[in-house]
Amino acid sequence: MLNNQQGISLLELIITITVLSIGMVGVLPLMIQTATHSIDPILQQQANAIAQSYLEEILSQHFSDPNQTEMGSAEGEIRATFDDVQDYNSLPDTVVRDYSGTRISALNGYAVTVSVKNDVLGTNAAPALRVDVRVTHRRHPDISILLSGYRSGK
Repeated sequence: MLNNQQGISLLELIITITVLSIGMVGVLPLMIQTATHSIDPILQQQANAIAQSYLEEILSQHFSDPNQTEMGSAEGEIRATFDDVQDYNSLPDTVVRDYSGTRISALNGYAVTVSVKNDVLGTNAAPALRVDVRVTHRRHPDISILLSGYRSGK
């Protein structure tokens, strides 16, 4: 007796669809989690580069105002005219800017805050300023980079 069966039966088709559906229910959440978190390392790296750039810019400035006209951030002074580390204290940049204050639109979503505090270094108690730069991302609250550095007065 020769059975010439072609194709699959309706019952086999329903069983196959059911098994595949159960498998997809288990795999789909993993795929979604992987897709949503795959961008995190890139955002972390960008935030780190932004913080390093700000910190390098700040620490390259004079320890104190070269004109001796101000203490702390001068009222009405813009970033392009900052000439000492204290000028950056309490700098809130809701967008990333370059040293001249020009907005970098490719880095939308990041925010930068700067804190400058008096400190001392070493056993000789040399005057110093501690600079903290924090970079966060508005849409990804788990991304937060804090870099600190010191600018010595000597």
